[in-house]
Amino acid sequence: MADAFTGTVIRGALDAAAQEMFDTLRRTAMSPIIYEVLDVGTGVTDAEGLLVSSGAGIPSFVGVLDRSVSAIRARHGDRIAEGDVFVTNDPNHGGVTHLCDVVLAEPVFHAGACIAWVASIAHWSDIGGKTPGSMPADVTDIVAEGLRLPMVRLFEGGLRNAALFDIIAANSRQPDVVAGDLWAQVAAGRRAAALIRRLAARYGPAALREAMDEAQELGAARATRGLGQLPEGHWPIEAPQDHGPPWRAAVTLRGGTFTVDLREAPDQTAGPS
Repeated sequence: MADAFTGTVIRGALDAAAQEMFDTLRRTAMSPIIYEVLDVGTGVTDAEGLLVSSGAGIPSFVGVLDRSVSAIRARHGDRIAEGDVFVTNDPNHGGVTHLCDVVLAEPVFHAGACIAWVASIAHWSDIGGKTPGSMPADVTDIVAEGLRLPMVRLFEGGLRNAALFDIIAANSRQPDVVAGDLWAQVAAGRRAAALIRRLAARYGPAALREAMDEAQELGAARATRGLGQLPEGHWPIEAPQDHGPPWRAAVTLRGGTFTVDLREAPDQTAGPS
C-alpha cells in the first residue's frame, strides 16, 4: 500500500495527464471550433473504464468518455491489445452526442496488462452528410447527418489502419482539416499514455491502481458534500419546443440524492441530433 504522500503525487500526475491531453489537442488541432471554441473533452479512466481525471474543455463531455470506453470494452473484451486506438462517433455504438463529436480511446498497458485508458472527444468541422458542417436541421435519419464510426480500430497493435483514415477523409468536405484533427487526438492520447506508463514504471501498477480508487472515492465524497449544501425540494420545469409538445422534466433533491424525472417528457421524434 502506497503512503498518503505518494498517492497524492500519483493523483496529481493523473490530473496532469488529462490536462496535457487537452493542451496537446488544443495546440495541434486544425479546426477553430477545437482550438478556439474548445469544444473538446479529455480524460483518464481506470482499466475498467471508470473516470479518474479530466482535463479542461466542456464539462458535459466528461460523462461521454467513460461511457465510450465502457462500450468499447463491452464489445471488444479480451481482444483489446497494446497499441490499439479506437474511434467512434455513433450514438448507437459508444458515442453519446452527435456525429461531429468524435471519440478516440486508447488502452494503456504496462507489463502486458491494461492499467488505464486515455480518451478524448472533439467536435470536427465536417464529417460528411447532407450539409456543410454536418449539422442539418431538416433530416429525419442519422444516415443523412454524416459518416458513422462504430467503435472501430484506428490503430491495431500500433499499426495504422490506412483504409479507415482514407474513408474518413473521403467523407469530409474538409479532408485536410479532419485529418489534422484526427492526428491531434492521436497525439494527445499518446502524450497522456506515455505519462501513465512512466507512473506505473516508477511507483508500480498496484500503487497506481490504489491512487485511481482513491481519486474516485474523493470525487464521490466531494459530490455528496456539494449536494448536501443544496436545499432539498422538488422542482418541475416545462419548456416549449420549436415543434411538438413542450418538454417536461422534474428535479428532486432529497436525502443526499439528485433525481431527474423524465417520465413526462415527450416521446422521441424523427429529427436531427
